[in-house]
Amino acid sequence: MQELQNRRDYFEPACHQLTALLMLQLGRICPLTQNSALSSRKSAMECARVRQYIDEHYTESITLDQLARYAGLNKYYLVHVFNREMGCSPISYLIERRISESKRLLAATRIPVQQISGRLGFSSPSYFSQSFRRATGFSPAEFRRQAMAMGTQPTE
Repeated sequence: MQELQNRRDYFEPACHQLTALLMLQLGRICPLTQNSALSSRKSAMECARVRQYIDEHYTESITLDQLARYAGLNKYYLVHVFNREMGCSPISYLIERRISESKRLLAATRIPVQQISGRLGFSSPSYFSQSFRRATGFSPAEFRRQAMAMGTQPTE
């Protein structure tokens, strides 16, 4: 502080050196690796909460903004940490969860594709069909036919 107040010759390099020394001492007291590990654990917990929320509410209309509010995070940060922890975005995880359940319903029931689409929270049957084909390589109807050909007996 004296260097800044007195402003003698070469006070700026002296201040930079003193700041670096102060940062070094602070780093020794509270290493960044501990902060980084703590931050990583916190991110993993936040992602687990969001994943659990999606698993429990995947049949509802869910937006990224809702998930970010639920997690108490900025939506861009949520996408970043979720991607890092889960390997996909929260919305991709939601769609995968819905597709997984739709495969089960298509193979095990006679529920019409349009009803399955609505039950699982897809905005429209066409969006459901597009998402299903992108994920599986088959239309929902083709998937159901193959499941039945393999001996699955639908109910309902």
